[in-house]
Amino acid sequence: MNPYFRKRLVLLLPTLILVSLLAFWLQEAAPGDPIAQVLQDEDPDAAMPLRDLRVYQAAYKRAARELGMDRPAFYWSLTPLSMPDTLFRILPLSRREAFSTWCRQTGSPALTQQWYDRLTAYQEAILALDPAGKDQELYSLRTRLARIPLITDPEEVRKALAALPDSLHGSKKEAAIQAIPTRPAGLVIQNWWPRFQWHGSNNRYHRWMASIFGGTPYLSRTDGQPVWRKIGQAARWTLWMNGFAILFAYGLSIPLGVWMARHAGSGKDQWTTFLLYAMYSIPGFWLGTLLLVFLTTPVYGMDLFPSIGLGDIPQGASWWQTLSIRTSHLFLPIFCLTYGSLAYLTRQVRNAMVHELKQDYVRAAWAKGLNQKQVIWRHAFRNALFPLITLFGAVLPAAIAGSVAIEVIFNIPGMGRLTYTSILAQDWPVVYGVLFLAAILTLAGSLIADLLYSRADPRVRWKQD
Repeated sequence: MNPYFRKRLVLLLPTLILVSLLAFWLQEAAPGDPIAQVLQDEDPDAAMPLRDLRVYQAAYKRAARELGMDRPAFYWSLTPLSMPDTLFRILPLSRREAFSTWCRQTGSPALTQQWYDRLTAYQEAILALDPAGKDQELYSLRTRLARIPLITDPEEVRKALAALPDSLHGSKKEAAIQAIPTRPAGLVIQNWWPRFQWHGSNNRYHRWMASIFGGTPYLSRTDGQPVWRKIGQAARWTLWMNGFAILFAYGLSIPLGVWMARHAGSGKDQWTTFLLYAMYSIPGFWLGTLLLVFLTTPVYGMDLFPSIGLGDIPQGASWWQTLSIRTSHLFLPIFCLTYGSLAYLTRQVRNAMVHELKQDYVRAAWAKGLNQKQVIWRHAFRNALFPLITLFGAVLPAAIAGSVAIEVIFNIPGMGRLTYTSILAQDWPVVYGVLFLAAILTLAGSLIADLLYSRADPRVRWKQD
């Protein structure tokens, strides 16, 4: 192993940590309430008057515990003194945000907690009057009361509480009004005085990283499945399609590019270049749609391939039947993934070979009497490999990430379609899990390319520094 490769391997770990932190931060900063999304309840506070408050809170806390949302975000935190050290335990998340706003305004977590305790006592007393929610007047009262915990302006809270009737638990209502914190006249110094807290490994980031290595599974917000299991199932089909696409693209572009270099400047080279540029200019999603319409339906008389999907494998089918069904369904999407890469790779091979064939060592090889096969493939082509190696390092992560357009058009359950559907469903753990995987493969592709450089050309010697 050469020194440069060892150095890159050592630098891989901190790079991966930075990438994981970025992916986790983007996931945490995504909009929406993940717990309410799991419960399929877009506005939990609005739904509280419709059910027993204690039952809903129990379900919400149980879902939060399963998702790890009742833990701190990271190993440590740096928060102002105005915030309680257990802010991450306040649920629902909308109330946590409101609670933190009150703390910033008053600078006193104790006064804020006292106000919420009095308000909660008033809420539960009203709820106890009609648990079934059959009384329309009490239903309206509970609906208005449920919105008050999310209001962060003291005067608005006072007006909202004062508008409620005094005939129902008026003493508890007055106690809640008396407990409303007031904003201090001057600067809240507690907001500017930091406090360091160490939370240990019981945090969301640690749980997220542990799930990658087989620890506690990180769950999807839409169906509750482990995120990495969903990604693994989708990656299988993407790997199959893009693996064959890469194999065909490299297998065809190398001999075609060498042939074009040998006839550089001729009519054959010019016509082939025109055809390659025409292929490269055709969008994959457009060609995929045309192929799907004209080659898979009997309407146009060309029902040559089956329709979208992977096909249904009958029970007890032999391996040959399975292979033929899968091949017939995957032929068109693999073709759409191959032709664009074929055009680009062929031009790269052609240009690299044209450059190498003009070098002095090639002329010396011809002068020594070596045959055409030895000169082109053993000498010139080996030095022309560098552009292909560089492209291979970029192709690897793209192959795993998949083609969103092609997989959606042909209904292939791969990484591209998984990312697309997860974005539509706001399933951010899956989206940023795919992002993290693509980043890892980008680094891996770069390392593989560096190793292939030294294997392709023995003149390459990396420095120790």
